[in-house]
Amino acid sequence: MKKIILLLIGCLFFAVSAQAVIYTSDNTYQVDEILYDKKTNMPITGEVRGIVNLNDNSMTVELPYKDGVLEGLAKTYYENGNLKAELPYKDGVLEGLAKTYYENGNLAGEESYKNGKCEELAKTYYENGSLQAEANCSQGKAVSGYLYDWEGNRTKMTNAHLHNLNKEINSFQ
Repeated sequence: MKKIILLLIGCLFFAVSAQAVIYTSDNTYQVDEILYDKKTNMPITGEVRGIVNLNDNSMTVELPYKDGVLEGLAKTYYENGNLKAELPYKDGVLEGLAKTYYENGNLAGEESYKNGKCEELAKTYYENGSLQAEANCSQGKAVSGYLYDWEGNRTKMTNAHLHNLNKEINSFQ
């Protein structure tokens, strides 16, 4: 996810609310994952905002920066303005509880990150809010877990389930 956010920065129009400066890919540059202002050659500090168009869908992003590095709670929003994801960063790395949401605003999933890797418990939910799956994570991988049907009945995850879940987890890391 860190790589995706950094890629988005390079191709978007941005506004840093704290400094009231508008950034584009023409007046920012990145060196060793640090985002700089070309005019001042200083690392960007403040909230960077932009609109991303992916697969004919637009999404608004709010990215908190401190000294050119992601620091704080990054947020993405659906085209309708509802929150899509909250991703906590510390020193440019995912750190803390990341949450994703359905377009209707209901919680879709939550994963705990430490040093950029999924740790402890990860959960996904059905759109109605019922628990869909929970997995124990260690060193960035789901190692065990359970699936739940609409009625709350629980089934142990197979290796195939864990493999597919690890593909999703790796997309955020």
